[in-house]
Amino acid sequence: MGRLRLPLVLFAALSGTAAGNILLPHDSRPESLDAGVVAIVVPPDTVDSGIPLTPAALVANFGDVDTGFPVTMLIGADYASTVDIRLAAGTADTFAFGDWTPTANGAGAVTCYTGLAGDADPGNDTAHRVVVVVAPRSDVGVVEIRAPDPVVNSGDTVLPRALVKNCGAAVERYFDVRFSVDDGYFETVTIDELAPAAAVEVTFPPWQPAAGIYTAACSTMLGRDANPDNDRLLRTVTVRRRTALSVEPDTSVAVATGATLDVRLYAELDSDDPHPVGIEPVGDEAGWHLELVDAATGVPLPVEDGRAQLGTLTPFVRQGFLARLTAPGTVTGGALARTFVLRGSVLDDSAARDSALVTATFEPSFAAHNYPNPLRDSTSFVVSLPGDGTTTLRVYDRSGRLLATVLDAVAMRTGIHYLGWRALDRTGARIAPGTYQYVLLHDTGGQDLRFVGRLVVARD
Repeated sequence: MGRLRLPLVLFAALSGTAAGNILLPHDSRPESLDAGVVAIVVPPDTVDSGIPLTPAALVANFGDVDTGFPVTMLIGADYASTVDIRLAAGTADTFAFGDWTPTANGAGAVTCYTGLAGDADPGNDTAHRVVVVVAPRSDVGVVEIRAPDPVVNSGDTVLPRALVKNCGAAVERYFDVRFSVDDGYFETVTIDELAPAAAVEVTFPPWQPAAGIYTAACSTMLGRDANPDNDRLLRTVTVRRRTALSVEPDTSVAVATGATLDVRLYAELDSDDPHPVGIEPVGDEAGWHLELVDAATGVPLPVEDGRAQLGTLTPFVRQGFLARLTAPGTVTGGALARTFVLRGSVLDDSAARDSALVTATFEPSFAAHNYPNPLRDSTSFVVSLPGDGTTTLRVYDRSGRLLATVLDAVAMRTGIHYLGWRALDRTGARIAPGTYQYVLLHDTGGQDLRFVGRLVVARD
């Protein structure tokens, strides 16, 4: 323990020295040896039977010489402990002795004395106290409410928890601990056994709160408890509305080749407070372009960290924005239709997020093209049909002679279709390198459509 340095006059007063014996300043009296017990610190006036204690005393060196000496503590007829200490002149310190476990109930004498050889003032060597040993007290209490936290979100599943301690001197068995919240939650857990000075965390059944402000209470229910002051602990719990974000609606649109289309969407907060919201577009495919635009001004939204910034949204007020989608100029393999994910998030609450889907499909127009072009061994025709009908696709040389029939009067549905061709003529022979013409015919029953394209065959 740290040394406590006290004025010499105060040492004299604490030790009960008569006024005429107050120590003189060092420069006006000869050096002297003088040590004494200022106070018995432990045990106190009353102790519990069976609870170990560490006796301690405050001892002072009233003299002018640094010195060492023994100090002895006696309690009743059965306890005696001596420690050897050393103190600088004019200092005091608290010293501990061997542990003592009181057993017999009743009053007993406590004596502590110094054993400094040549002590100039034996009158301050000894201190006395009477300690009363009483039967073990029963005292359990709630030390801490560990859950719920002072602030939780609505919809959370909370397991109320509390730390219960046996503050008494007896082993306590089979007592209840209750936890209540003033929205109707009321649960009880029984503790089978708790030793003196031991603590246990008690967990109660789940609580699912709605938004509001509540008082949570945890109480021990020991009938013979000697100290009711620590039996009940309260906590105010604020249940905040969970911040939720909606980004709506999921939308499917048809878009013509190379056209730009605005899709109207909105974001809305379910929250107690305003929050900043960002939208991150996911799925910007090659050939397609998606940009988020302010619905009121038509100006692109500012982008930070990949998110378009909607600004700070007021709860329950829809904030509109536009997804401006531009389709590729031509239909190519893998670019017929795309689904874009518009991932919204509350920027200061990562748990609050939602997404809207925008699925874009080409609005069919009557057309065809092939890839690769030029080709070597094979190619694929991409055929766009604006209506159901009968379709024919033929390949001609430059003189107009029919070389191959890829499709012959086949019933086909509206949409985009892939047709593979291995660049073989009607006899199965490979077509020679050169430039060729293909003709697509489509009969919808009310209209005959015709499309003519060119392809190039290149051989190594």
